[in-house]
Amino acid sequence: MTSVRLGLCVMVLLLALAPAAAFADPIIISETSGGTVNTSPAIYSEQIGAASWTTTSAYSNVSIAATVGAYVPPGTMTAYLTTAVGPTETAADQVATSTIPVGGGPEQDTFFSGLSLGVGTYYLVLTSSATPLDYWFGSNGAGGTTITTDNGVTYGGDYFVDLFLNGANPPASNFTYVGDNGVNFQVTGDSSSVVPEPSSISLLVIGMAGGLYLFRRRLTA
Repeated sequence: MTSVRLGLCVMVLLLALAPAAAFADPIIISETSGGTVNTSPAIYSEQIGAASWTTTSAYSNVSIAATVGAYVPPGTMTAYLTTAVGPTETAADQVATSTIPVGGGPEQDTFFSGLSLGVGTYYLVLTSSATPLDYWFGSNGAGGTTITTDNGVTYGGDYFVDLFLNGANPPASNFTYVGDNGVNFQVTGDSSSVVPEPSSISLLVIGMAGGLYLFRRRLTA
């Protein structure tokens, strides 16, 4: 009986530790160029690029980065994370904004970190300073792009604006949908819903079976 109880204690300990490794891949969505970023076309000053995705679950500790650079460093770029784009977009649709310095690039700079995102559709919108020219690098068309998404995340395509109309609120400009244009960005974070791995489920079944065995032994003792 002592050995059985010891075994059950070990199983319970393993079950307690299992959820710590039960999170899925930390990448929520990533769009990367299949070609050489150095020769890629870019979104320049007085232009706006945007990338979109939709989630069906909430995420915490979210970071968002993009591949950017400046023709004459240092430059600056402003990022908007919004739930809408187009003329009807307002500041109320903006989840977060960030302006950061960028070097000669191409470099992957982090624009946001520590965010919590609920279920919904999001747009990453990047604008650059007028001088010097800054870039959000995209695909050079030679190899296409690679889209990586977490379960339940859908890539919504890329958008583009030339000579934006609303300087005070650039996401409110008239965007044109351009599909998979290859603007390089990555969104990472932790899923708020823990999905047990197969090994965790197996341990749970074994633990329940052991508990039932002990219960029956006590009834018949």
